[in-house]
Amino acid sequence: ALPICQRELLWYYKAAGKKVGIAPGKDVFYVLLRSIDPVELAGVLNRWLLAQHGKLPSNLALDGKVVGDRLAQIVSLVDAENGATVAQGLMSDETGGESHAGRRLVGAQELDGVVVSADAGHTNHETPRTLVEAGADYLLQIKSNTPAVQKAVRAILDRRSPFLPSQA
Repeated sequence: ALPICQRELLWYYKAAGKKVGIAPGKDVFYVLLRSIDPVELAGVLNRWLLAQHGKLPSNLALDGKVVGDRLAQIVSLVDAENGATVAQGLMSDETGGESHAGRRLVGAQELDGVVVSADAGHTNHETPRTLVEAGADYLLQIKSNTPAVQKAVRAILDRRSPFLPSQA
């Protein structure tokens, strides 16, 4: 059981004259998360994750998430097969958002022999360069936000591969 001072910090209290404590509502998570230093939390999480995973899986996915009205903005590198988190970093509009945070996170990892996949938000010149410098291969999604890349891919796909049967 938590001491009364900790319960009060979490908004868990007994109303006057009641025998049963009132469980905190969803707001307690907002209050709690707002009181935690995100840089310190990311450091603690990354040290714990590093201790849990001796060797990186061979397929990783890079993605960012925003928790409730930008309360927490994180970018994660996860095992693509089971979703286990390998590393996390912080993102914010001031530091360049998800793509920039993803590059910082990837740049801090040793990714020799790993394939990293990411969504179209990471399809730019800098992210693939950072992945290759970290030792990884990559698979990036393309969408209409990259017309020059789409045109180049279409040109490649229009040429018939000698390894695939032609369609009649």
